[in-house]
Amino acid sequence: QMLDTSGNWAKMPVVMITKCAEAQALRAGWPDQFSGIYVEEELDRAKTLDLTASEIVAHNEQEERAKRIGAHNAITVTWGDGWQLENVPVGEFADRAADFIRSSKPEDVQRWQDA
Repeated sequence: QMLDTSGNWAKMPVVMITKCAEAQALRAGWPDQFSGIYVEEELDRAKTLDLTASEIVAHNEQEERAKRIGAHNAITVTWGDGWQLENVPVGEFADRAADFIRSSKPEDVQRWQDA
């Protein structure tokens, strides 16, 4: 299993451990009032991937490559200029596509649509 590194435990582990320790201290000091009560930080809500060792390596390589080329939150597209691929941020795609359609010949737009 591989833990998800996008949560608060990966970003600020000392703060999360502190919160858990404080909650445990309250339960130890006042068991009648705090037994069975847990703070959100104590509950392991981490996403796990049930993968073999080789699948974990492949997944990690894929994630690292996506980070290097800027593929997270992006759409990979070609604008027909030599058919080179470009990663366009999701928030910019509609504007870029509209600009391409307005500035291109109809046959280029059709070829782009069919690609």
